[in-house]
Amino acid sequence: NQGLIWEARVALSTLPTLLGIAVWGLAGDKNAVADTVAESIWFRADGNGVVNVENDDTVNTNDDIASGTTLTAGTYAIFRIDCTTIADCLFFIDGARVASGTTFNMSQVAGLKLQPYFAIQKASGAGLGVLDVDYVRIWQKRS
Repeated sequence: NQGLIWEARVALSTLPTLLGIAVWGLAGDKNAVADTVAESIWFRADGNGVVNVENDDTVNTNDDIASGTTLTAGTYAIFRIDCTTIADCLFFIDGARVASGTTFNMSQVAGLKLQPYFAIQKASGAGLGVLDVDYVRIWQKRS
């Protein structure tokens, strides 16, 4: 809870196929079941390139909230999650705030202790997907 801001420049050079999804953002402990993490706040895209945003702090949950952005395969964008106020985290894509009509509350995560998280997952089969990460920046106050 020190004003955490996460930013990454990301591209999906191959959009996920066969029910695959890509996620990038912040997460807690990884669970064995695909697309389930104990605590998370991230961007999510599937094979159509539509980017949604999600959060789950074990009490407050928002799934598949539209960002209004669709990625084109191979095109980079800058994604930011601003947790300066953990009861109202903000999402940005290429500098523009997205999903502003939803409150993303992460206050149930003790100290907002999360780690950078990037994943492409699929249910089964021969699905494809490539997530390219150019950079990740994370900053916050020291105390």
